[in-house]
Amino acid sequence: MLQTHIVDDLNEFDRLAAWWNRQPGPSSSVFLRAEWFRTVAAATLGPNERLKIWVVSEDDEPLAAVSTYQSGGKLRSLTDTCTEHFDMVHSGQREAVDHLVSQLIQCNQVRFEALNPDSPLVAASNRYRGWHQDHRTLSAEIDLSGGVEHLMSTMGKNLRANLRRADRALHELGEVTVATHCDRGRVRKVLADGLALEAAGWKGKDGFAVMTSPGRLRLFTKLAEIAGANDWLRLGALYLDGRMIAFNYDLEYAGRMVGLLTAYDETLPRRCSPGNVLLLKTLEAAERRGVASYEMGSVGGRKSGKLQWTSRTSPRVYVRGFGPGATGRAAQSVWRAQRWLLDRGGPRNGSVPTD
Repeated sequence: MLQTHIVDDLNEFDRLAAWWNRQPGPSSSVFLRAEWFRTVAAATLGPNERLKIWVVSEDDEPLAAVSTYQSGGKLRSLTDTCTEHFDMVHSGQREAVDHLVSQLIQCNQVRFEALNPDSPLVAASNRYRGWHQDHRTLSAEIDLSGGVEHLMSTMGKNLRANLRRADRALHELGEVTVATHCDRGRVRKVLADGLALEAAGWKGKDGFAVMTSPGRLRLFTKLAEIAGANDWLRLGALYLDGRMIAFNYDLEYAGRMVGLLTAYDETLPRRCSPGNVLLLKTLEAAERRGVASYEMGSVGGRKSGKLQWTSRTSPRVYVRGFGPGATGRAAQSVWRAQRWLLDRGGPRNGSVPTD
């Protein structure tokens, strides 16, 4: 008989890790591994937020699980803004997946982010009246299966020319070196320099830099330790006369690289384009290691420049659900009213909250 148990303690979650990481999802994506969820939970959850990991078992054998946390009256996916994708973790037994979904749809409010379209949680939004696909984003990915030379041939002429000019411009300014730091002895210093570089640019001015958020600072610091111990960490750095001018925080896992964070020296002339130069060097090194792809993440807003590197994108779906009870129905009515106002430009006297 299938039973549902909620884990709200990280030590208990640790005892699930061996089963968790053997499942198909975590085997192919670092964002579904137990280490990722544990790090996000330990680093970012506030005092009024409660870990809730739903586990469906039969005869004490886990079959399906999903990582969430409770914030106020809402159940949310255990994600960070750099999470490339989120999903349920399961062994493939359909009955267990359906059983877990049947428990989730009873919750007053749920919010799942960055789901692949084939996720069981997206399928639930097509089956239940209270669940909705809130919106979609696009995630960009660079295909390295044909090598960097082939990739360059598919780029626009402007980008290829700009990369050549940038490389020349940097070498005219001084000695240019590039390094990938993975060893523990250097990681702390390189990470500190990279985060300081990010904070010195527009992200710091707009309040989006990692150093402006204690929780995200803990996340990236602890993740570097864990990823380094597992040989997933790739901190790329471009130096001009020994000074860091570009930084990438990447993970390499299951033959793919994912980019979590980028920064570059915004005081340099635009023609130098240190961020693009570092990305090209990163891709060249990844090709030599046999990496199949580089995931760049979302492409909206300021991040739309990623599309000059690739036309290969995949959708990410955000799902919002409301339970069948009176509280859930009331919350759904408020949400629909907010969406109606937003679709018409919002009220004149202020913005409409959607969270």
